[in-house]
Amino acid sequence: MNTPRFFLFAFLTSALAMSAFISTAAEPTDRCCALTPLDAIAPADAAVTTLPDKSLYLLDSSWKNQHDQTVKLADYSGRPVIILMGYLGCQTACPLLLNKAETLLAELPEKDRSQVKPIFVSFDPAHDTPTSATAYIAERGLECSGWDILMGTPDSVRELAAILGIRYQAQADGNIFHSNIISVLDDSGVIRAQLLNLSDEPRPVVEALKGLTR
Repeated sequence: MNTPRFFLFAFLTSALAMSAFISTAAEPTDRCCALTPLDAIAPADAAVTTLPDKSLYLLDSSWKNQHDQTVKLADYSGRPVIILMGYLGCQTACPLLLNKAETLLAELPEKDRSQVKPIFVSFDPAHDTPTSATAYIAERGLECSGWDILMGTPDSVRELAAILGIRYQAQADGNIFHSNIISVLDDSGVIRAQLLNLSDEPRPVVEALKGLTR
């Protein structure tokens, strides 16, 4: 068996063993303003060719983005990434997660913000589509800071959520209860910092981002 994939499998198996929980949704607030024009988003450096054992980019899942393009997570290698999971119909926690992520980015020097790629991964591939993702980005002004929204199969979503330590549970009314975690990946797809709750002190995550953009 390929050694990196063996370690990733062991890591994923451990993550999947965690019990599910229902997170407490926070009240929505006004979203913060956009950061950087889309045209100013810097291209990634050369993709990392040798991936560490715990890299998310070893996952072979395919995703659709808001442009209806098929991508793999490894396509984002070569630059820092800030990644969170939610769903487009969420009216409480998800807007707060986006606000928090943009607040973290705003703490970076302006010259460094464009080095970081922000990614929103949908829990709800049955309802979230490239068309609805494009509308969501426009409505919330997310194109200004270069967000990608990714949609995959239910299995791909479960796999990624487990590795990121995110638990979620669909409800009969269509809502999805989920943990509110923001993760920072380095250029090779390894988790370097996480904001585990919206109320957590953000400084360690900001410092991790600064370290990856220097």
